[in-house]
Amino acid sequence: MSERKRFKILQYLCSGICVLLVVYVLSIRPVNLLVVGSDNMEFEDYCEWFYGPLLWCMDQNDLFCDLIGNYMVFWSRFA
Repeated sequence: MSERKRFKILQYLCSGICVLLVVYVLSIRPVNLLVVGSDNMEFEDYCEWFYGPLLWCMDQNDLFCDLIGNYMVFWSRFA
Protein backbone atom coordinates (compact mmCIF):
# COMPACT_ATOMS: atom_id res chain seq x y z
CA MET A 1 0.00 0.00 0.00
CA SER A 2 1.44 3.36 -0.94
CA GLU A 3 2.17 6.02 1.64
CA ARG A 4 -0.36 8.38 0.07
CA LYS A 5 -3.16 5.80 0.21
CA ARG A 6 -2.31 4.97 3.83
CA PHE A 7 -2.46 8.69 4.71
CA LYS A 8 -5.90 9.04 3.03
CA ILE A 9 -7.26 6.05 4.95
CA LEU A 10 -5.95 7.45 8.23
CA GLN A 11 -7.40 10.87 7.40
CA TYR A 12 -10.87 9.40 6.70
CA LEU A 13 -10.71 7.29 9.84
CA CYS A 14 -9.81 10.24 12.08
CA SER A 15 -12.46 12.43 10.44
CA GLY A 16 -15.09 9.75 10.92
CA ILE A 17 -14.25 9.31 14.59
CA CYS A 18 -14.43 13.08 15.17
CA VAL A 19 -17.82 13.29 13.44
CA LEU A 20 -19.17 10.39 15.50
CA LEU A 21 -18.02 12.03 18.74
CA VAL A 22 -19.69 15.32 17.82
CA VAL A 23 -22.93 13.55 16.88
CA TYR A 24 -22.79 11.61 20.17
CA VAL A 25 -22.53 14.81 22.20
CA LEU A 26 -25.16 16.66 20.16
CA SER A 27 -27.66 13.80 20.38
CA ILE A 28 -28.04 14.06 24.16
CA ARG A 29 -30.87 16.61 24.14
CA PRO A 30 -33.11 15.06 21.47
CA VAL A 31 -32.78 11.70 23.22
CA ASN A 32 -33.45 13.38 26.57
CA LEU A 33 -36.70 14.80 25.16
CA LEU A 34 -37.73 11.28 24.12
CA VAL A 35 -36.94 9.86 27.55
CA VAL A 36 -38.87 12.56 29.42
CA GLY A 37 -42.00 11.80 27.41
CA SER A 38 -41.61 8.04 27.78
CA ASP A 39 -42.75 5.70 30.53
CA ASN A 40 -40.26 3.02 29.49
CA MET A 41 -37.81 2.57 32.38
CA GLU A 42 -35.56 0.25 30.35
CA PHE A 43 -35.04 2.98 27.76
CA GLU A 44 -34.27 5.47 30.52
CA ASP A 45 -31.72 3.10 32.10
CA TYR A 46 -30.10 2.48 28.71
CA CYS A 47 -29.82 6.22 28.03
CA GLU A 48 -28.28 6.78 31.45
CA TRP A 49 -25.71 4.09 30.67
CA PHE A 50 -25.09 5.29 27.09
CA TYR A 51 -24.62 8.94 28.08
CA GLY A 52 -22.76 8.09 31.29
CA PRO A 53 -19.40 9.30 29.94
CA LEU A 54 -20.93 12.68 29.08
CA LEU A 55 -22.51 12.95 32.52
CA TRP A 56 -19.16 12.12 34.10
CA CYS A 57 -17.44 14.80 31.99
CA MET A 58 -20.09 17.30 33.05
CA ASP A 59 -19.37 16.48 36.71
CA GLN A 60 -15.62 16.90 36.22
CA ASN A 61 -15.49 20.01 34.01
CA ASP A 62 -17.48 23.17 34.71
CA LEU A 63 -16.92 24.63 31.24
CA PHE A 64 -18.19 21.47 29.55
CA CYS A 65 -21.16 21.41 31.93
CA ASP A 66 -22.01 25.03 31.04
CA LEU A 67 -21.74 24.29 27.31
CA ILE A 68 -24.01 21.27 27.52
CA GLY A 69 -26.41 23.18 29.79
CA ASN A 70 -26.65 26.02 27.28
CA TYR A 71 -27.17 23.50 24.49
CA MET A 72 -30.02 21.91 26.47
CA VAL A 73 -31.62 25.33 27.02
CA PHE A 74 -31.32 26.01 23.30
CA TRP A 75 -33.20 22.78 22.50
CA SER A 76 -35.85 23.57 25.13
CA ARG A 77 -37.13 26.36 22.88
CA PHE A 78 -38.15 23.75 20.30
CA ALA A 79 -39.76 21.28 22.70
